[in-house]
Amino acid sequence: MIPSLWPDPGTAPAPEEPAAFLVEHEPPAAEAALGRREVDIAVTHSYSLLPHPVPAGCEHTALFDEPVHLVLHPADAAGYRLAPGSQADLRRLADAPWLLPGPETACHEMTQRACGAAGFVPRAAAVAGDFAVLTALVARRAGVALIPRMALPAPGPNLSIHPLRVPVHRSIHALNRSGTGRQPGIRHVLDRLTTTLDG
Repeated sequence: MIPSLWPDPGTAPAPEEPAAFLVEHEPPAAEAALGRREVDIAVTHSYSLLPHPVPAGCEHTALFDEPVHLVLHPADAAGYRLAPGSQADLRRLADAPWLLPGPETACHEMTQRACGAAGFVPRAAAVAGDFAVLTALVARRAGVALIPRMALPAPGPNLSIHPLRVPVHRSIHALNRSGTGRQPGIRHVLDRLTTTLDG
């Protein structure tokens, strides 16, 4: 989604197209950077288990919602009697080794809350800040993980992907400071984000 904000290779940017500069933050830090005017737009996320209000002084553009899936090795899925693509009841995974996002992330808190709602505290087998690392560890049978759909790699022989019986969703949205949404550069980026998703 974000790379679409850059011009296609070998083409000149349109006259109305602003120069893109990307800084990666967790949502609270992105919102703080927006408030300090260090960035003009913050593309952030929140989870259905962690509702988050629109910050004061900001305008909000909803981009999309995506489900969170349980991901585990097919051999482990068979051990938990999970048929391919079937819904997963997290209560049955209480004894599993869990692969967790970094503790500084909303994704970590989402996993903790989803497991807590199922009646257990996940036992961490690994902690990593990158979903690509977590899925690679799943493929090595290091444990199980909760991963949003957009962060999943293409399906492969070493991953079994399951919707949750009690769904969890991640909402992606763009924030800009109140009153700036009509500025040409900001309007162009917001339109480009929504057009990319619609296409």
